[in-house]
Amino acid sequence: IYSTLAQVTSEVPEEENTALVANYWFNLGIQGFKALGYEPNEIVSCLPIGIDLDGRSGSVRSYTTLLTATICESMLQLTATNRTIIGIINGGTVRIDDILRETITQYDILRTLPFGNQVVALSVPGHLLAQVLTNGISLKGNGMFMAYTRVETLDGGKTWLFNGTDISKSDLYYNVATTAYVRDFTQLNSTYVTTLYDTNITQTRSLMEYLAIKYPPC
Repeated sequence: IYSTLAQVTSEVPEEENTALVANYWFNLGIQGFKALGYEPNEIVSCLPIGIDLDGRSGSVRSYTTLLTATICESMLQLTATNRTIIGIINGGTVRIDDILRETITQYDILRTLPFGNQVVALSVPGHLLAQVLTNGISLKGNGMFMAYTRVETLDGGKTWLFNGTDISKSDLYYNVATTAYVRDFTQLNSTYVTTLYDTNITQTRSLMEYLAIKYPPC
C-alpha cells in the first residue's frame, strides 16, 4: 500500500453520500449541545494577535501551556469565594489537539473541553499537594500530566513554591481549584483532603465565562 499526504481544502469536491452522513451526525451533535444549553456558533472571545492557546496533545501532556494555565485561572475565578489560590488540571482533559487563535466560539471550547467535568474547590495539606504535583509532572506524555497555575518549581518538581514558600514544609492547607476527575483519580482522594465546594459547573462553562471577561467578544 502506497500512501501520500494531501491537503483537504474547499477546492476538494465532497463525495455526496459521505457528506450526507457526516452532516447528519454533525447536526445531531449541534442539537445535543443546544439541548444542554449551549449555543455552539456564539462568539465567546476574540483573542488578541499573539495570544495562542496551545491545546495540542503533545503540548498539554508535557508542560503547562497558556491554554491549560488559562483553564486553571478560570477555575480559580469560579471558586474565588472559596479563596482558592492554586489551580491544577490534568492535560488529558484537553481534546482539541489544535491551537486556538483570534475568534473563539462556544463550539471551539466544546471541542477543547468536551467532558462534563465539574469544578471543585478543595482544602489540601501542603505536603500532599506537593506529592500530587511532583507525580503529575513526572507523567509527561500521559493524560494525567498535571498543569498548574500560581505555584512554581525551580528544580524539576522536587520542590514546590507558593509565594516563595516550600508548600511541603509549610504545615499549611491550601485551597485548590481543580476538577472532580482530578480529585477522584489522584492522591487528592485522600481523607486528609476536604471538598469545600462542588460547583456543579463544568470546566467547559467555566472557561467560556472566563474568556468572555478576559478577552471580550469582538
